[in-house]
Amino acid sequence: MSSLPKVLILDDQQLIAYSLAAILEDNGFEVVGPYANVSSALQGVETLNPDMAILDINMGDGTTSEPLADILMDKQVPFAFVTGYGSVVSISSRFNDIIKMHKPVRSSKFVEMVKSLAA
Repeated sequence: MSSLPKVLILDDQQLIAYSLAAILEDNGFEVVGPYANVSSALQGVETLNPDMAILDINMGDGTTSEPLADILMDKQVPFAFVTGYGSVVSISSRFNDIIKMHKPVRSSKFVEMVKSLAA
């Protein structure tokens, strides 16, 4: 059993997803995924029980990560949104209290934010 915090990553852009994963792994986190779509990430949540999650908001196919965010909230798994969009108008107001970080992320700030989720 690993004692490293498990972080699920969901981002439809592979390069960004693997970049975020590398930053986290370099800082002592175990990465679940990264996943490129909500349905595969949902399976990861159910089978791998991540400690926290990083979600892109817009999944690039006209959908958002909101269905996964709802399940994470139900399971009380902390998460944050990392988005490439300047304004987050596309996201429901029920996620107002969720941390949102804009891409591109600065490694140190990103790690700090993820550690705050773990606290």
